[in-house]
Amino acid sequence: MYRVATATYHNNTLNLDESFNFCEGKKLKIIIIDEDDRKKENFFDFVKKNKINIPKDYKFNREELYDR
Repeated sequence: MYRVATATYHNNTLNLDESFNFCEGKKLKIIIIDEDDRKKENFFDFVKKNKINIPKDYKFNREELYDR
């Protein structure tokens, strides 16, 4: 069974935000994802820096792209 939960780590203890009675006494595998990770913000900063303005009348021409 897979379940996603949130938790807070404080003083060497992981405190889950909800209770899981079904897993009492079971060994669990934990994957930690830092919510403070700035990857998303870095991506949007990259997009802003590298965007180009396309004219409103621009039309993509697939035949011209693949013209042989």
